[in-house]
Amino acid sequence: NAAVQIGAFSSTAVADREYAAVAARFPQFARNATKRVQEVTASNGSTVYRTTFTGLSAADARAFCAAIQAGGGDCLVR
Repeated sequence: NAAVQIGAFSSTAVADREYAAVAARFPQFARNATKRVQEVTASNGSTVYRTTFTGLSAADARAFCAAIQAGGGDCLVR
């Protein structure tokens, strides 16, 4: 399975809000995905919440990320 990371945010509240916004904007991709928010330590020592749509096929993940980027957003296929 592949995943699309949409960012690393300052709080779980921001992570949840950003996930919901991307899911609402791209329901054709998001409906088959599962939300994952991971607490990680950034290189500067701060805590961030890495937010990812998981459980996608590799082709769907690539298409999803391409759609996000075409709309001016950032993402990373994992």
